[in-house]
Amino acid sequence: MVTKEMISSTKSQLHHYIMTKWLAEEVFSTRWWLMIATIALSYILVFWLLDKRRYTELLLFGSLVTVTSLVLSIFGSNFSWFTYNIRILPLTPSPVLYDLTIIPLYYMLVYQYSPDWKRFLLWNAVLSGLIAFGFYPALQAFDIVNFSNNWIPAYFFPIVITFSLISRAVVLGTLRQQNK
Repeated sequence: MVTKEMISSTKSQLHHYIMTKWLAEEVFSTRWWLMIATIALSYILVFWLLDKRRYTELLLFGSLVTVTSLVLSIFGSNFSWFTYNIRILPLTPSPVLYDLTIIPLYYMLVYQYSPDWKRFLLWNAVLSGLIAFGFYPALQAFDIVNFSNNWIPAYFFPIVITFSLISRAVVLGTLRQQNK
């Protein structure tokens, strides 16, 4: 029988391995700095382009996208669909680059520049395609993320589209309720 002590001990051992690898191989490596630069440039670019008058609305949308993206990362990491080889911080999952930066920030721009559902659907598909068929394969090519045989980056395409559609619907519904 598996006990909570066994699970706790295994989690502690896993954290020790992750911390050891992070300190020895990951932190301050070229790929680590590439991730840091991508994060910094993304935040600078997106916040420079965001409509300051709509920050609350855009941040609500970005927060909803972040939450759904984090849930996917937690599932993916726990079911071993993907493995993070380089981490900004020694955490599992390690969502900083993907779930807290790239996906929500650039989706905030899609939301901002898509005033109607037709344009949102178009740009949603474009960005989801870039993420699924460009961004994640690039992360795999740079050995930042590995995908198991049960998961391919193309699976992100419909999932990210769905998450962003739901997030937009929630935000627009919330704004309608607020403005009644």
